[in-house]
Amino acid sequence: MTVRNHSKICLIISASIMVLALILSICGAGINMGIDFDGGLSMQYDLKATADKAAVEKVLSNMDLPSYTVTVQGAQDNEINVRIKDVKEEDIQTLQANFENGLTATYPELTGIGDVNYVGPVAGETLVRNAIISVLLALLIIFAYI
Repeated sequence: MTVRNHSKICLIISASIMVLALILSICGAGINMGIDFDGGLSMQYDLKATADKAAVEKVLSNMDLPSYTVTVQGAQDNEINVRIKDVKEEDIQTLQANFENGLTATYPELTGIGDVNYVGPVAGETLVRNAIISVLLALLIIFAYI
């Protein structure tokens, strides 16, 4: 019984998969970066009742926002996290007031929890640059170790 060394085949297959994934990430749909990297606004609210994601999204769509996500969370699904991309810093207070006014019609006991967080595009660019440098540095150290 002879044992064959298939390490070259395995390395070629692994490298091909990684290169294909990299090409699809960059050229395909792109890398989906969150608010932390693109910039935007994040708000958290306790609705004091079970959250209806569709009702919250209806309020946001009435505000003509280009891009937003709503996440329902909490032990009783009574909390929401709203993330809005492409918001200018000077529009935050108006946007927040309009959103809260629209939502209090459905949820009169609405209370804000946590902070309203805004990340500007400059901070996002810094985060992306630092993330890329960190990954490249980690790869270099791993390769040196191996």
